[in-house]
Amino acid sequence: MNQFDSDHEYSVEELVSNADFAKYWEKVKASWKLVLFSVCISAVLGLVIGFSIPKKYRVVTKLAPELSNSAVNRLSSLATLAGMNANVLGSSDAVYPMIYPEIIYSSNFLVDLFDMPVQIAGQEPMTVYEYVRDHTRQPWWSAVFGLPGKLVSLLKNEEEEDRDVPVDPYRLTMEQARVAKAIGSAIKATVEKKTLMITIETTMQNPVVAADLARYVDEKLKKYVADYRTDKVRENVLYLEGVLEQTREDYYSAQKKYASYLDSHRNLILQSVKVEAERLQNDMNLKYSLYNSVVQQLQSARLKVQQETPVFTEIVPATVPLRASSPSKKKILAAFLFLGLIAGVAVALSKK
Repeated sequence: MNQFDSDHEYSVEELVSNADFAKYWEKVKASWKLVLFSVCISAVLGLVIGFSIPKKYRVVTKLAPELSNSAVNRLSSLATLAGMNANVLGSSDAVYPMIYPEIIYSSNFLVDLFDMPVQIAGQEPMTVYEYVRDHTRQPWWSAVFGLPGKLVSLLKNEEEEDRDVPVDPYRLTMEQARVAKAIGSAIKATVEKKTLMITIETTMQNPVVAADLARYVDEKLKKYVADYRTDKVRENVLYLEGVLEQTREDYYSAQKKYASYLDSHRNLILQSVKVEAERLQNDMNLKYSLYNSVVQQLQSARLKVQQETPVFTEIVPATVPLRASSPSKKKILAAFLFLGLIAGVAVALSKK
């Protein structure tokens, strides 16, 4: 039988394609040892890289914020902190949670996380800053690639920074900036546009630290938003408290003067005494009226603080993960096996 069916007409392209495929397949089969060697080397590299990458644990929390139309002015300062134009806030609450991720990534927010305590099994209590600085591992190739930079620093005789330097968000040291960047990269905050639900993901090499960091970010975000939304009304409360103290003193002083005047002129029935007593009484009543008015305003302002304080519903709380989320050694091994196969076939086909 002929190689090609006489009842079917083959085009020139099909004949060439069939011939080339057969030729290529024969070349690959003839170099099967080379292909197998390439696959084995790639497998070893995949295993080395897979086991060299430190394990990381991921924690996901979800918050649903309370939305209020009365918070438009309060959240304009939040937009400024996030680097947004305050005019974009408009009058709709739907945009408010959209700036929360930018707040989380701000340097002030990250620096506030430095002193949060964490507890690792078998270790002394430490802060998030100390954990990121002293207890996070890097792949071995990070040290190799970072060696030139260290040599340059030694040649320039650069002195090591003092670890006891106070943290100033306006002027961070190199070490503090590195830790802040590492914490920021370990946090991922997103907002669903339809439901406005805030999703916060934290990834750390220790499962307990990952859960603690997620909880701290939740609490700190709630505090930041509450502080900004109630900033004006809290200032009003402080102002009214000062006014209340002054009006109370004025009322007590007027009351004391009126009582002293009556005591000293008890047996006198002169018209001038009556006029002066009436004047002192009117002054006392006026100061009492003012004092009572300030008391009512203060109570109203305190209620306003409570009304303006946002409420967050914790849909998914932070929990300690039981399994590492990355790296996936199986995926890394499969990828390297595929690359090794492609490389081996390519070398086999390139041989004359």
